[in-house]
Amino acid sequence: FLPIQNPPPPKVKDRSWPKTAIDNFILAKLEAKDIRPSAPADKRTLLRRATFDLTGLPPTVEEVEKFLQDKSPDAFAKVVDRLLASPRYGERWGRHWLDVARYADTKGYLAGNQERKFAYSYTYRDYVIRAFNEDLPYDQFLVQQIAADRLDLGEDKRALAALGFLTLGRQFLGNINDITDDRIDVVTRGTLALTVACARCHDHKFDPIPTKDYYSLFGVFASSHEPEEKPLLGISPPEKLHAEYLAEKSKREDAVKTFREQKSEEILSKLRMNAGDYMLAALESQRLADKSKSENLARERKLDPGVVQRWVASLANWSNATNPIFAPWFAFAALPETNFAAQAREITESLTAKPFLNPIVLDAFTNAPASLREVSERYGRIFAETEKLWRETLAPTNSSASAVTSLADAPRESLRAVLYAADAPPNLSNVEGIFDVPSIERLRELRRQVAELDAVHAGAPARAMALVDNAKPNNAQVFIRGNPGNRGAEVPRQFLSVLSGDNPKPFEKGSGRLELAQAIANKENPLTARVMVNRVWLHHFGKGLAETPSDFGVRSERPSHPELLGFLSWNFMERGWSLKKLHRDIMLSSVYRQSSDDNPHSAKLDPENRLLWKMNRQRLDFEELRDSLLAVAEKLDTTAGGHSVDLVSEPFSNRRSVYGFIDRQNLPGIFRTFDFANPDTSSSHRFFTTVPQQALFLLNNGFVIQQAKGLTARDQEALALPRGRNDTGA
Repeated sequence: FLPIQNPPPPKVKDRSWPKTAIDNFILAKLEAKDIRPSAPADKRTLLRRATFDLTGLPPTVEEVEKFLQDKSPDAFAKVVDRLLASPRYGERWGRHWLDVARYADTKGYLAGNQERKFAYSYTYRDYVIRAFNEDLPYDQFLVQQIAADRLDLGEDKRALAALGFLTLGRQFLGNINDITDDRIDVVTRGTLALTVACARCHDHKFDPIPTKDYYSLFGVFASSHEPEEKPLLGISPPEKLHAEYLAEKSKREDAVKTFREQKSEEILSKLRMNAGDYMLAALESQRLADKSKSENLARERKLDPGVVQRWVASLANWSNATNPIFAPWFAFAALPETNFAAQAREITESLTAKPFLNPIVLDAFTNAPASLREVSERYGRIFAETEKLWRETLAPTNSSASAVTSLADAPRESLRAVLYAADAPPNLSNVEGIFDVPSIERLRELRRQVAELDAVHAGAPARAMALVDNAKPNNAQVFIRGNPGNRGAEVPRQFLSVLSGDNPKPFEKGSGRLELAQAIANKENPLTARVMVNRVWLHHFGKGLAETPSDFGVRSERPSHPELLGFLSWNFMERGWSLKKLHRDIMLSSVYRQSSDDNPHSAKLDPENRLLWKMNRQRLDFEELRDSLLAVAEKLDTTAGGHSVDLVSEPFSNRRSVYGFIDRQNLPGIFRTFDFANPDTSSSHRFFTTVPQQALFLLNNGFVIQQAKGLTARDQEALALPRGRNDTGA
């Protein structure tokens, strides 16, 4: 939490070894322990190391030969510059960031037939790769990922795809509190190396992060939402493919509309046909002493409780003695259950003396009913006959159906109006709410097919998995012990108190995401530059200067070279937050160019090589291994960007592994076998295991066999490598 300083490089005894200021910091600690650095690596090893480090691929035979023949002092510097300019650089280092961003192409576990794929996750991946290739300043890179929608982007909207950093996490069955927690975690651990999410339920046990700080950030992210219509990025797909996409999407959307309309009409018609049952249920629910039991009454009769209540309200409006349709209903409803039949005859005889009554209703009561249920059944028949007649009138076989707006028979039309008026009890605005389970599942499946098209069709226009501010941002209340049902004091939306000085200022612009991003990507912030410099060092040396890349809290180990970390961080910021310049500084140093040979004396004094007296040997990760197999077989497809591809099913794709489809819920076994990063959470680094499945894959897998055949088919002269000792004596 101390400000970043720019310490001068320490003085060292051996002035011949340091090539850059970095070496002075390393050598000073080695000399203090009476340890000598290792000899330089031979040129083949150095080229292979640099090429894998920056591109994730092995050097070609031609590249090896060219480097061996180049005797100039800046030969290696030219190699580094060439590799940094390669489009393969962004693919390699973009993948490192995607681990931090817990990138995946699916949402994780979801209920029902919801579409599990993110439609436009690939646009975030492509944004990250482009940002690294273009050496987008790291501070701008962070601001865009947290608040691109709040920036003035002009005509080029591609930066909106950066918001996938926030939106591509697990969906937690739609639990917004867990989704927000995930966003807080990826931002704070990914950019600040602080475990702020630990303060969700209580003050952080070790670091100066109180619970109120967590809910200050919670208010920021809870004041934003994902728009239903994702913003376009201005990247046009091929015209032919786009036309095919539009045609297929229209077809699938029509299927959704047709099913929804047909099912809705079917349900509404059933509600109208059952009007008598609803009338009786409405009356009986009003007579209940305990109104809370009215819902159970409806469900026992397989009626919708909401529609029953609509009938209650409508009947209350129609309850007068001169209502032409419902006057008999209220007259019969007023009779006691005992001696109902006798008194019903009197009412039936009196109906003929009421000329205002609807004649169809009057005809239904030419004889007296024996019970109120029979009254409701007669009303039910009247309305069912009316509904049937109206359906027949609107039948497709009727050539004038589109022009029909009412029934010709006036008495029958007045009955139809009861069922079809805008506020009629059966006329629900949200019919989907009472679909049965099979219909809900079918509708979800049809909608999933529409959403799936955006995720898989090459003609779909690229859109951003964006986030936008709510119209009215709100502060959050502290959830006591993390329980959203037990809320405490309201806290303002603002930055972490430990990084804000004595007087933290509440955010005032919208949700506060832009102000949060600017507070993170700030030269005065003591963590942001240190964290990223440490991540870069980690991927070059196998270990960070600080061994917990995503936890710079007080419980983490002290950096092996804190002054060097500060020196690199200071210069990183002062030189425009350029990652490519940082790579160059590190790779041109003597410490980077060391061999990995062991030394018993040094190993005894520093067995873990924390002082870097040699280069750490590093294993290829999953992507490097797979891509290398393709590269040496000359099968590697270097097509950049686009939808993610299946890497594990035959016929095997030859695309680079960074473009592989990542299913966070069902991560393929081969990914887990080779220690792929867990896409459920922000990953600071890969773990490496040695298990039998790795060897079995290389011995038996169809993909490996395919590449082996490709290798043997190559021109044998092209595979002939020079033999004998090279100029380094190796």
